[in-house]
Amino acid sequence: METNSVQQMTATGKICAKYSFVTGSGLFLFFFLTRFDPLLIIGTYYLVLALLINSVIFLLLVFTALLQPSAYRELLITAIIMLLNLPAAYLYFYLVMQIA
Repeated sequence: METNSVQQMTATGKICAKYSFVTGSGLFLFFFLTRFDPLLIIGTYYLVLALLINSVIFLLLVFTALLQPSAYRELLITAIIMLLNLPAAYLYFYLVMQIA
């Protein structure tokens, strides 16, 4: 795999992590402020969709890091950045379950 492809993968992973965090935080904040019950269903669908998309990208990053030792550091750093969303998602889910 070329360096350009590795750069595209890392950029995609970082963008995905950023938008997942921003969207999840927005949904949580909106629910927290309004207690709008339909957001529970929307949030659940979002959580499942984000988990699927982020998991696929995460696995691609890890497998590519294993197959491309020359770029493993850059790829694994991006994978770790993606993992940083997990504590936030868990916290939001826990708080919503306490509020609802």
